[in-house]
Amino acid sequence: MSTASHRLRLTGGEKADAPHFSILLGLGPDIDPRAVIGDKGYASKANRQAARDRGAIPVLPA
Repeated sequence: MSTASHRLRLTGGEKADAPHFSILLGLGPDIDPRAVIGDKGYASKANRQAARDRGAIPVLPA
């Protein structure tokens, strides 16, 4: 049985999840993504920079 703990953050159904992009990048203490793939809803300069700051290549359509 795994003792790993998971956190969940719920937002309203009409809310976008793109503002939580940096939280999504923090998948876990031992996980370092090499690339981040998302749809155009995530394609902001801030999200691209957040991915780069984590050492990941942002693959987000313009």
